[in-house]
Amino acid sequence: MKGLLFIIAGLICSWYFIDLEASSSFNRIFAPLLLVVFLIALAVWLVMRAGFGRKTGRRGGLGGDLGGFDGGGE
Repeated sequence: MKGLLFIIAGLICSWYFIDLEASSSFNRIFAPLLLVVFLIALAVWLVMRAGFGRKTGRRGGLGGDLGGFDGGGE
């Protein structure tokens, strides 16, 4: 949960400092890049929390045999 708070704080701060017409390179270049980094981090956090990284069992997902090459045969 601390990670989510850090990501949200980073999103808010980077959004606050974005000014595409500023003379400062921080406001014009780095703040938008930080916003993108924090958005990607939020997406990764949400995927990890939703459990999409977990393996599925035999009953669901792509856990079964897909009929590929198994290395055996004549």
